[in-house]
Amino acid sequence: MHRCKPLVKPMSTSIKIHRNDSPPFNDSSLYRQIVEALQYLSLIRPDLSFVVNKVRQFIHNPSTNQWDAVKRILQFLQHTKDMFLFIPKSDSQFIQAFTDADRAGTFDDKKSTSVYAIFMGFALVS
Repeated sequence: MHRCKPLVKPMSTSIKIHRNDSPPFNDSSLYRQIVEALQYLSLIRPDLSFVVNKVRQFIHNPSTNQWDAVKRILQFLQHTKDMFLFIPKSDSQFIQAFTDADRAGTFDDKKSTSVYAIFMGFALVS
């Protein structure tokens, strides 16, 4: 996908992916390999954490819509390949934590999801 059209957002806000939303994807091992690589990448790219977690939910039985969501993440990576986290030097030991929850937000099992961000000084650390 090195010649793909880069995208500025990793996930469309208008499309909701859920179980059995389209025909099954024919190469589930490829889906697993890419999603697992994206999961590893999300450790150093926190901007990917939410979307990678979303497509990871369907790793055992992916559909074509979920594969399209994975391709969109790869297109986003193409656009942001020169971006990285910069942790500035700071003497501040002040820690701030922010959290957000989505109660029963998934269509399939009505499970809740939550996200968090932890800052030390002005640097995002988790």
